[in-house]
Amino acid sequence: MHRTHLSAVPEEEQRSPRGKFHSFCRNLSVALGAPRGAGTWGGGHPFDLQIRRLPPGAAVCPLHLHYTQWELFVVRSGSGTVRADGQRHAITAGDVFIHPPQAAHQLINTGTEDLEVLIIADNPPFDLCYYPDSDKWGSRFIGGSFRMQRCTYFDGEEEPLPGAPQPAPSFPPPAIPPFARRRVAIDALPWENFDSPNRKFRGDSKQLSVALGADPKKPTGLGGHPFDLELGKVPPGFSSQCSG
Repeated sequence: MHRTHLSAVPEEEQRSPRGKFHSFCRNLSVALGAPRGAGTWGGGHPFDLQIRRLPPGAAVCPLHLHYTQWELFVVRSGSGTVRADGQRHAITAGDVFIHPPQAAHQLINTGTEDLEVLIIADNPPFDLCYYPDSDKWGSRFIGGSFRMQRCTYFDGEEEPLPGAPQPAPSFPPPAIPPFARRRVAIDALPWENFDSPNRKFRGDSKQLSVALGADPKKPTGLGGHPFDLELGKVPPGFSSQCSG
C-alpha cells in the first residue's frame, strides 16, 4: 500500500511571468507513486489528486475547458470566485463543485487569505484544452499550446471549386447542467448512518458525488461520474462499511 502524509508532500510553485496565474501545488498522486502526467496507460493512476493553494488575487490558470477530462474541486479553506456559465460564482470553504468535459471554468482567489482546494481529475488517454479568452488550444500529449483554424478536408490538396461552401461550424457543446447544479455545500448535506446487523461495522457518510448529480449505478456518459466521492466518519472502536 502506498501511503503518505500531506505535510510530507512538498509544494511546487507555479507562476506566470507577471504573476496573474500563481499557485502552490502538492501533487499527491506523484507522492503516491504515479508518474507525472500519465494515466493507467503509462503506469499511472485512473485519477489525479492534488492540493492547490492560491495567494490572494491569483488564478490557477486561464479560463479553459477540457474536451474529455472531468475535474472535481473541494474547497478546504479560504474563499474565491469560479468563472462558469459566463458568470462569476462566489465559493467558500466546504463547497464542492464539479466540471464535466466542455464546461469552461476558472478558479480565482478573490478573498483576502490563501485559497486552498483539493482537486480530483480523471486521466483520460487523450484530452484537449481550449482557452476561450485567448482562442488558444493546448494538449500535454501533443506538447505546448497552439492556435487552429477550421478548414475543409481537402483544403490545400487541390484547387477548390468556384463557390465551394465554407467549413461547417463547430459542433454544438453538449448539454451541461448549470454551475448552480454542479455545486454543493458539505455542511448542508445530511449524514447517512450505516450499522451492520451485529454492529461490527458502523459509520456515517455524506454522498458528495450523488449530491452533485452522479448516478452511482451508471457509467460515465450515462449519468455517472468517473469517480465517486464521499465523506465518512467512524466512531471509536468500530470498522467502516466495506464497499468492495
